[in-house]
Formats: sequence, structure tokens, C-alpha cells
Amino acid sequence: MDAGLRNRAGVRTGADVDGRLRANVPGVRAGADVDGRVRANLDGRTRRDDFRDGRANLDTRGNLAARAALRPSWYNNRLYANSRLNANLGGLIGGAIGLATGNDYLSANVDRRNYWAGYHRPVNRWWAHHHYPYFGNRWWAGRYVYRPFGYFNYVGYRPWGYWWGNPGWVGVSRWYGGWGWNSPYYYDYGLGGNVVYRDNYVYVDGQQVGTAEEYAQSAAALAAVDPDEVPSQATEDWLGLGTFAVVESADPSDRDMIEPSRFVQLAVDKNGFVSGTFFNKKTDETYSLSGRVDKKTQRMAFAIDDNKDIVFETGVYNLTQDQTPVLVHLGPNKTETFVFVRLEKPEEAERDRPDIEALP
Repeated sequence: MDAGLRNRAGVRTGADVDGRLRANVPGVRAGADVDGRVRANLDGRTRRDDFRDGRANLDTRGNLAARAALRPSWYNNRLYANSRLNANLGGLIGGAIGLATGNDYLSANVDRRNYWAGYHRPVNRWWAHHHYPYFGNRWWAGRYVYRPFGYFNYVGYRPWGYWWGNPGWVGVSRWYGGWGWNSPYYYDYGLGGNVVYRDNYVYVDGQQVGTAEEYAQSAAALAAVDPDEVPSQATEDWLGLGTFAVVESADPSDRDMIEPSRFVQLAVDKNGFVSGTFFNKKTDETYSLSGRVDKKTQRMAFAIDDNKDIVFETGVYNLTQDQTPVLVHLGPNKTETFVFVRLEKPEEAERDRPDIEALP
């Protein structure tokens, strides 16, 4: 494993151009007032790294530099355009999810289900003693996370409790009721799973779908979201998937030592767009996330808006589980597997309420 990842607290949140992780995502926490206007630093200037390569100008129409900044620096559009990987995946997985077979990968693969299930108890035991004051109303009231397409999750735009709970597969499938998802598809990465890297190729359910680089490029393309494409603005247009700790994949004997310091909160709209928040407890920095869900394969990919060089991918069904493997693309030929562990809603946070819970 890359030396930059040897951190039991979780995945680091930035990447050099060559794909190696750095300790922190560069840039300043962005903000917005109640009218949705972007706030810069206190001196009125925006740091260069806030929105790289022209992203400070959020109107990307006709701005090739700004559009390029929506994708990782390692993205190769020519390779992506000439790849048949998406068609291979769509045919392989799309056919499976369109059949009302009721087949559940986790039920049919008990060993893999038990392997991933071993993360939930130790992580939530740690969380029970260390969660306060994170993610309560007062915590969010002082944090303004700007989303390029006008979607916020601080007090007044999203009640803190929205980000907890689990819609389950029934809730997700109803949310995407017109997409033909009669069966869920679970993405299980690594040896023993159904998505395996071997000899520079990626195999899904035992079938070769493309090269490792083609697979990374398809994830990067899926994660890239142009703000102009996102029509959903109202709060009811989004479905919360939960709050998760981001932890390093570990042997069962080491899981009791996990102390997470990175957390994500995720939501999806009915067009398949993904929004959310990435919080780094060590640096006390909060960043927005964006990406999308693929209709044909239920595959989800997203990136930190301040740093597109790291792309996360998993399945939307995976995120209805209490823990799930997540593949992290650190470049066109480098990946690591991490685990998102669903966190239990803190009871103490019920008392963490400002005098005014929601702004008009």
C-alpha cells in the first residue's frame, strides 16, 4: 500500500498530480450567505486553489479551462471516448438489474458479507464516545459549504437530522422508480469480490470489461459534474443516503484499533446527481462532494469539489448497507480500497439545537 495511505484514521484527502496522496485538500473552506452568494476569504480575495483552473468562475459555459477543471488532471478524454468499457458494463450489469430475480449478492456470498460487516461495531463504538460536537445543528450553523449548483446542507437549508438514517434498497428503488431497477447490484472490490483487477485488466463477475486505465477513466467521467447540468434546487428533490466514516481497509484483527478522522454525508437527486460533504476532523475542514449515479449499472462515482484528482466509486445499493467497500482511484493506474461505515445518529445531538432551527 502506498506510504501516503498508511494512516489508520482514514484516507487522506488530497493528491499530487502523480496520484500520491497528500495530507490535506488544498484550499480554503468556501461559504455562502443565505441568498446563496459565494463568500471568499476575509480579505475579499479567493485563494487560487479554491476552484482550480478557472473554477472560481462557476459559469462554465464556453469556458474550456473551467470545464477541464471538472475532471481529474489524469483524465484522458480520447481514451474514454474510444473505450467500450461502459457498453460492456451496461450489458453485463444492466441486464442483471433489469431482471426481477430477487438475487442478492450479499445473501449468496456469506463470507464476503461477513468480511465487510466486521467494521460496523468497532467504528460505531469509537463514534459513540467521540461524536460530539460533530454534525449537530450548532456545528453546521457555523459551517458554510458552497455547492456549485446551489445546494447547501447547513442549518436553514438542510436540518441536521436529514443526513442520518438509511432509505434502504426499497427507498432507493422507489426514488428511481422509472429506471427499471428490479434488482440491486452490489459492487465488491478486491480478491474474492465481483470486481477484480488482474494483469492490468478489470473483471466484473468473471468477465473482462476493459483495461484498468479504461475503468479509471470511466469513473472519472461519471464523477465529473457540470453545475449547468444540475436542475434540482429544492430540498425535496434530494434523497439522503446517510453519514459515513471513511476508514482504511484492515485485517479483522486490526479493526478494533480504527479511529476515523474523515467522514462523508451523501445525497442523490432523481436525475442521478450526487451531492454531499467531506469532513476532515484533523484539519477541521469541510468540503463539498459531487458526482453522479449511472442509470444502466447503479455505479456511483464522485469527487471532492476542491480536488478532482481523487475519484471515489461504489454502487448506490452498497450505500444502503451499514458498511461498504469503496474503490478510490488515485490516478489512471492506481487504486486503493477503503470502507464507508454508516454512523449511528447521536442521541445527544437532539439537544444541540439553535433557537431558530430553519431560516425562511
